Amino acid sequence: MDMTNSLSRILIADDTPENIQLLGTILRTKGYQIVVAQDGLQVFDAIERVMPDLILLDIMMPKIDGFDVCQRLKANEKTQNIPVIFLTAKNEMADVVKGFGVGAVDYIVKPFQMAELLARVKTHLDLKYFREALEQRVEDIARMKREHEALLRHEMNNQLMPIMGYAQMFTEMDNENLTEEQLRRMQVILGNSQRLVQVVEGLRDIQSLEDGSIQIKKSDIVLNKMMVSIVDDLKVGFDKRAIVLIDNLLNPSEIKADENLLEGALKNLIKNAIEHVSDLPDDDRQVLISLVEERDQVFIKIKNGGVPIAPERLARFFEKFNTDRETKRTGTGLGTTYAYWVVKAHQGNIVVTSQKDQGTVVTVSLPK
Repeated sequence: MDMTNSLSRILIADDTPENIQLLGTILRTKGYQIVVAQDGLQVFDAIERVMPDLILLDIMMPKIDGFDVCQRLKANEKTQNIPVIFLTAKNEMADVVKGFGVGAVDYIVKPFQMAELLARVKTHLDLKYFREALEQRVEDIARMKREHEALLRHEMNNQLMPIMGYAQMFTEMDNENLTEEQLRRMQVILGNSQRLVQVVEGLRDIQSLEDGSIQIKKSDIVLNKMMVSIVDDLKVGFDKRAIVLIDNLLNPSEIKADENLLEGALKNLIKNAIEHVSDLPDDDRQVLISLVEERDQVFIKIKNGGVPIAPERLARFFEKFNTDRETKRTGTGLGTTYAYWVVKAHQGNIVVTSQKDQGTVVTVSLPK
């Protein structure tokens, strides 16, 4: 007996007792566990008691027909992945297409042929178990990756904190034993260690967004005012590197969002745009931000000129550590990743395009 079969439960839904008896006999010989329903309503009662691995579903049944039953199963998150095989007579073949349309994976024609029945049942059970194993594997890999990143962050923090603490102490104290050059180097150590701590914190925040553990605290935000405030803050460090212009501020756009998260995300995207044009001639060092409302959404477009992003880099634009190694830019590549997950956490969308004649444009859409 196949041990997989002995663990597999098959629900037979048919209003004809002879069909149930025949199907049950054939399937039990191969070790399958059988659950029975004689009308559409009994299907849902049976599933409440025992979750089947596969359903053999007659199309023509009293109370609720097979199409309606299948449609309801596929609309329910708990049952949508159960494979459904329709049982149909030869004169009902026109219904097969309709069956696939409501979510069935296959059909078996009456009168039943034992070899065909067993082959189709085994095929779809194997596919179901393979899909579940694959999903579990993907989940395990994602979990191991999160655990690895958490361990790495913990170890980096443990090593960085003493370095940063001692560097801070030496740069702040009156120490006649250190030359001016030594003090300058100590300040470099302090600055670099502080930036590394920021990277660690950024990884922590991204992981919290990825796994949904971060708490989103939404409030009413006037997006226009937020954009002006962000640009004013960025001018302190980037005023000489680019000109940031905001278009379409006539109609204030109000949204509900987590102010701190959204502000950080937009700031990262604008910083990234500024970095992209910082090496261009003065007249070309511009970043244009525009706000557009369409029905129930607000679109934020951040556009900059310069050399278009290569397609292979564009495909990785929102991945971690996506900085172009061929340039001298010092970013970590975490800013766009952070922005991506913040937007997703707000049920929004974010895309990037880059063309020679239109520049590089990041478009964020958020529900109003």
